[in-house]
Amino acid sequence: MRVFNLCALLATAALVSACGGGGQGDAAVAAVDPIPASASATTLGFTSFVAGLVSSETAEPLELGSLVPPTSEVDEPVAVI
Repeated sequence: MRVFNLCALLATAALVSACGGGGQGDAAVAAVDPIPASASATTLGFTSFVAGLVSSETAEPLELGSLVPPTSEVDEPVAVI
């Protein structure tokens, strides 16, 4: 029984260690912020930016780390669709 448990543990460790790993190579990633400053300036600018985004299954995702959606207490809600 101990031999079986030891073999199972070693097999699991081998599978887990083989599953990870880079694959990123030497490709340099451009640090370009594709989000315009107008998107975070006003609620209308943000709505225009979001409405202009194209829904795609193959497009690369946007980095939204620097985007802060603006808020307003006086502007009426606008449909994005």
